[in-house]
Amino acid sequence: MKSIYILLISILSIGGILAQDDSFKDESIYRIGFNFGPNYNKFRGNEYFKELHSRLNFTAGISFEYRVTENLSLLTNINYELKTIKSEYGRQKTFNLNPKIYNNTNPPWTAFQNGNVDIEELSRFHYLNIPVLVRYYFGYKKEFFVNTGFFYNRLLYANTTREFSEDFNSNVFFIDPEEFFIDHDIGLSFGLGTSFKISQAERIFLEFRYDLGLSNVVKNLSETYSGSLKFIANWSFDL
Repeated sequence: MKSIYILLISILSIGGILAQDDSFKDESIYRIGFNFGPNYNKFRGNEYFKELHSRLNFTAGISFEYRVTENLSLLTNINYELKTIKSEYGRQKTFNLNPKIYNNTNPPWTAFQNGNVDIEELSRFHYLNIPVLVRYYFGYKKEFFVNTGFFYNRLLYANTTREFSEDFNSNVFFIDPEEFFIDHDIGLSFGLGTSFKISQAERIFLEFRYDLGLSNVVKNLSETYSGSLKFIANWSFDL
């Protein structure tokens, strides 16, 4: 977390240096751009999901911005987001896991019958992410900005890969993770960043954004909420 703070301060400082003549006064009120950057996800609420190992993934998409005033604009994105969770668990004794009941050490979508096995499980969730934001520019040349608004995520599909120990029993079976995840997620979005010109009609935006999920994302289990921290690099140009 300390490294994230250092990176954020560095990006804002660079933006301030590069934005010596970056006024928006001569730019179009319409802007389209392309997003790309890493994201890191963490669940809240359910004790099992809070302990899952998240991996660094990526966000990619397009952006649309309409400048209402020199300081204020409306912004939306259409993003593809990959979110990955990893779980590792040791030898399991004989038990039968009802999909509506689970213990804190095993994935709720996994079931065993008469087997001992060591498993490393990697689940990938593919989302369509659509935020609708209000952006406020500030600073001497309006080189800094903050966002706030809401987002809608749609789960496109999910898949899981597993690696087993040699002690694998053919009576072990699994329930697909998408059977447990609700296909949509809604919440609030907050962002902070900087921008600078690279030509008369082109601009680079660098932003830290956090999506705070407010709707339950799993079925038949105690409530679980998403959280996603993103670093977004955006190349945009005037229309």
